[in-house]
Amino acid sequence: MQVSSLRWLCCPFCGGSLSPSLGDLRTGELEYAVLSCHCNHYPVVAGIPLLQRGSIRNARLTAEEVIALIQSGRHREALLALLAPDRRTFARMRRLAAVQSLSWRHGLAAVWGLGRGCKQVAALWPGRGSSRTACAVLDGYFRQGKRPEHYHYFAFRFAHPRYLAGLSFTHLLQQPTQPLLDLACGCGHLIHHLVSREHGQPVVGVDISFTALYFAKQWIAPAGEYICCAADSTLPFQTGTFAAVFCTDAFQYFVNKAICVRELRRLTQPAGFMLLGALPNARLRGSHALLKRSRNSRPLPPEGYQQLIADMPHCLVATRDVLARYLHKQGPSLRRSDDLTSLADASFMSLLASHRPDMIRTYGTFGKWPHAEGCLEVNPLYVYERAKGPDTVRLRRTFPSCVYAQEYEDYPKYLPETIEVRAEIFTDMAQGKHTPELEALLAQCVVLGMPQGY
Repeated sequence: MQVSSLRWLCCPFCGGSLSPSLGDLRTGELEYAVLSCHCNHYPVVAGIPLLQRGSIRNARLTAEEVIALIQSGRHREALLALLAPDRRTFARMRRLAAVQSLSWRHGLAAVWGLGRGCKQVAALWPGRGSSRTACAVLDGYFRQGKRPEHYHYFAFRFAHPRYLAGLSFTHLLQQPTQPLLDLACGCGHLIHHLVSREHGQPVVGVDISFTALYFAKQWIAPAGEYICCAADSTLPFQTGTFAAVFCTDAFQYFVNKAICVRELRRLTQPAGFMLLGALPNARLRGSHALLKRSRNSRPLPPEGYQQLIADMPHCLVATRDVLARYLHKQGPSLRRSDDLTSLADASFMSLLASHRPDMIRTYGTFGKWPHAEGCLEVNPLYVYERAKGPDTVRLRRTFPSCVYAQEYEDYPKYLPETIEVRAEIFTDMAQGKHTPELEALLAQCVVLGMPQGY
């Protein structure tokens, strides 16, 4: 993380400012360091502060144990310990420490290199600059944990219907003068697009999973700043830090929804806005494939979401309507209304709130497709087939599983089942030539902008 970013960070428990130690302050970067406040100490690993107490979520060690590794100069061991993919691998490392009569805190670094688990973790996470693509790293990580649907969600996210609807709201950003926040950012897909609109301001991603943030920082959006902490409790930022706050496809998993909204209102500057995107409708939980399978999801009915933000100018709109306008290269149509009957059959909704009432309006046509940011590539949902002529290529849309096809039933609305393209289109993509044919493929999301090496 940048040392300059400490000016808008604070301790989530005492609210005190954070000061670094052990890091190299001359470079302006904090890769491995310890942050201190009035009440506690927090580790920084691979440039990501972990602002948590006690056991670290989705890891198998405490913040104090990570700090001990950093203090002993064992930076690689601290990183690999946080990236250990399963309990068995991590338990092996603890047993090694116990067998050699070493305390866990100070002994892990000494025995880590002896364990097979270390080699497994290092093989899964080769680091930026390796020949492995982002999808290959994701596949290896989730295959190890036997979670194929998690891989499908992240690997094909750049074309998700709900993701495209979220991108529509980036059209509202007009030269922000404050940082931008993506809450529960996951692997950083939205941050990849936000950095193109940041106008020199930091783009910050917050998530409870260090693994997801490390992946975002290394492969998806290296230009972002990342903080590892809980998303539905006091957030570690000064009041009024952000010009805009995004939270998409995640709010339903928060337990403390009221606290989260209260925090987002505190952090959003008066001229900014906050977006809660892809909010599932609790009234349709029994009829939607995704909602029935999401055991950890705690959705609300439309009036429940509206009540969270009732005293602030806001708009609750069906995500399907936002997507429909986006596919016609138009921004969202927003209007204040207390009549929620139109949302009764909406599976997902988007909630935009702002202290500025004039932001609740209909937004017109935008110029460049937001999903065209990055290196242009064929949507990974398509496979290549032999075409009739030598100068054409046939692409066929495929789904990785039946579960995936059910969850994203809106795909056929814009992704053609088959399409033939000129072979020269791949040269045009590599050279960045936006020909009429390429623009048509972008409009159908057959071609997407993605990070280099995705």
